[in-house]
Amino acid sequence: MRYTACIKHHILLLIALPLVIFAHSLSGDFLAYDDELLILDNPTVHGLTVENMKTAFTSYDPELYIPLTLLTHQIEWSLFGDNPLPYKAINLLLHIVSTLCIYGAFSILFTRRIALLLAAIFAIHPLNVEAVAWASGRKDVLAACFCFASLLAYLRAREAGASLKKSVTLFLCGLLSKVSIAPLPIALLAIEWYRTGKLTKADVRRVLPYILLAVLFIVIALCGKKVESLDLLSVITLSFASVSFYLGKFFVPTGLGIFYPFNDPITFFHPRILWGALVVLSVVFLVWHMRKSRPQLLAGCMIFYAFVGPSFFNALKGGEGHGADVYFASDRYVYIGMIGFLLILGTFLHRKKVYQATAVVTAIFAVLCYLQSTTWLSNTRLFQNVIDNGRDAHVAYLNLGAFTWQAGNEQRGLELITRSVEIRPTSRGLFNLGQIMEREKQYEQAVALYKAALEIAPHNEKIQQRLHQLASKSF
Repeated sequence: MRYTACIKHHILLLIALPLVIFAHSLSGDFLAYDDELLILDNPTVHGLTVENMKTAFTSYDPELYIPLTLLTHQIEWSLFGDNPLPYKAINLLLHIVSTLCIYGAFSILFTRRIALLLAAIFAIHPLNVEAVAWASGRKDVLAACFCFASLLAYLRAREAGASLKKSVTLFLCGLLSKVSIAPLPIALLAIEWYRTGKLTKADVRRVLPYILLAVLFIVIALCGKKVESLDLLSVITLSFASVSFYLGKFFVPTGLGIFYPFNDPITFFHPRILWGALVVLSVVFLVWHMRKSRPQLLAGCMIFYAFVGPSFFNALKGGEGHGADVYFASDRYVYIGMIGFLLILGTFLHRKKVYQATAVVTAIFAVLCYLQSTTWLSNTRLFQNVIDNGRDAHVAYLNLGAFTWQAGNEQRGLELITRSVEIRPTSRGLFNLGQIMEREKQYEQAVALYKAALEIAPHNEKIQQRLHQLASKSF
């Protein structure tokens, strides 16, 4: 009875903790970054109809195959329309379920006391705010929820010698939510190796259904890819900056934001990349050297790299004129891969002082998580946060400039949009500046800006119309 009561208390705590930390974020708005594309302006999710369901399962949105994610939005839209609260509430609910699944999985690998602290870290780690507080993060939290549930079902089946059908079915649902969980079979093999110190043919045969499903959905995902990607050498080079960033932010999760642009040429001798390479190669050397004495280090690193590695190919976003923007990291990309770090950490928590110190750090994380979640309440807070952290993300300056201008602070709006164009001239930025110049009756400057915008986006009808209307004016 005492043991059961202890588990109930753990579960209640893991439910209450994220509820308290994230509750205020439920009042936030839809954001002018993917929420419009995925939800507000996406006819596929505007109602739970047979046609919409068919579209969700037979098309990409716009390049991702996420039918179950779209299905959840169809249900929400049918019940609540464009009210953002339910969308955010479901994200939080999924995050809580994931937390409980992680608790269950780590309870098999460690003691329940250690599992409680590891699950609590996951529940309130600031790196996870992006996936939870952002309505468009649904595909990440939904896929992760199925992934962690599949992992828990796998470990329980292995303990009981039972069938893996439940686990495989959950994995399939996760893949239908987002293909990012495809590396799960690698994680399962890494855990098997961590627990027994070896891998057998039976282990590989056991995860074969997972491998086949993963390969199938990877092929489906590749067929939907339309955005250009970096060459392999650039991907590897930039990954050093990415991994060192994630590693650092896991321990010191401050200065987080939605954009982490890399505006310089991608070269190995760039300070950020060179430092990242030193960190990563040092960790790899240490982990390999200790692979027999501390196998959890290698297993945890394998799990982290398996889930985060594919995101290295997503460094390019958008693209026009001078090419796509390069981003070396995104908080949501480490949402699932974090369990690799947690697996490593868990092997040290049997020491009383380490456990106590980690509990104190977790309390600090809770405060930082709350503060980070407040940046997702509105568009202005979201993009101002990027600028406050000193990142030259032209999208942040452009979006914040537009909202600032619309709010009546025209001078500040003009400064922000001008800075955006200085960082990277885009058709939207130049068009917005042209509109401002036109309202200020500076028609020659407006024409010049419209022409520059048209050079970048020659088929943009909106720009063509404005330029045509101004061409008849005499200055």
